[in-house]
Amino acid sequence: MQEASDRKKGFWSAFTVYREPEAVRMLFLGFSSGLPLLLVFGTLSFWLRESGVDLKTIGFMSWVGLCWGFKWVWAPLVDRLPIPLLTQALGRRRSWLLLSQIGLVCTLCGMAFTDPAQHLRQMALCALGTAFFGATQDIALDAFRIESGEESKQAAYAATYQMCRRSGGRWVARVDNRLRHHGGKHGGGDRRRAAQPRAREKRAPGAVCRHQVVVL
Repeated sequence: MQEASDRKKGFWSAFTVYREPEAVRMLFLGFSSGLPLLLVFGTLSFWLRESGVDLKTIGFMSWVGLCWGFKWVWAPLVDRLPIPLLTQALGRRRSWLLLSQIGLVCTLCGMAFTDPAQHLRQMALCALGTAFFGATQDIALDAFRIESGEESKQAAYAATYQMCRRSGGRWVARVDNRLRHHGGKHGGGDRRRAAQPRAREKRAPGAVCRHQVVVL
């Protein structure tokens, strides 16, 4: 009986690490880390398509997502380079986190207030900045997570971080799908359809279309 009680206590004690402030902090940081990636890849492509941008340009715009694949290029700088004033006040990891999140807020606001149909170059620069600061945030978050606790707690911190990162991405995907449904239901694609040639031409009554096959 005592052995079963100890085993039950040991099972529930394994979850106490998720109530620690460091693990709770990873909930919010992981969620914020998952937002920029899906915003750049999913929602931005839908927005450009609804604005009448051609598919070739949309494909080129998706290249900004390569920032996450090449973040190892400037990761050593984030790991070793101090930020004046911020590093002394907050520490190296927190200062880079704050700088990257300020950059994300600025670039996302720039995207929100830019019309891609009129200022496509500005939109591309803002999207590139969002991808760059999002990748920089991931670099700083990985280092911050590793230094937040001892080695025995890293698995719990990583699990919390990844779970909320994917939750943030799924939340963006759900918003994206809702926007697609709303745009299709209420005529959001009228501009795109107006930019395309009509598939059918009007013809006089009794006229035979050249693609029509008449069976005698």
